[in-house]
Amino acid sequence: MQHRYPGMERIQPTHTVRQGKPAWVLPNEGIWSVSWEEMGVSYSLDVECERPKDDVRCQSADRAVAIVESLVLVGGSFGGAK
Repeated sequence: MQHRYPGMERIQPTHTVRQGKPAWVLPNEGIWSVSWEEMGVSYSLDVECERPKDDVRCQSADRAVAIVESLVLVGGSFGGAK
């Protein structure tokens, strides 16, 4: 979700995922979120651990980013001929 306000400069994502696509990678209360746009569609992936302080997978963004990088597109024509 994006909110745009007149007079406020748009800030740019600080990370890249999936072959250079701009992305937001942010922690929020022990949940790592990765948000990006691909082929005109916005995506978001969240990784939440039951005990984030005890689970190495939630101590950095590495696990969330690795999952994003492993995703593959399936189905659809992707704008091509049917």
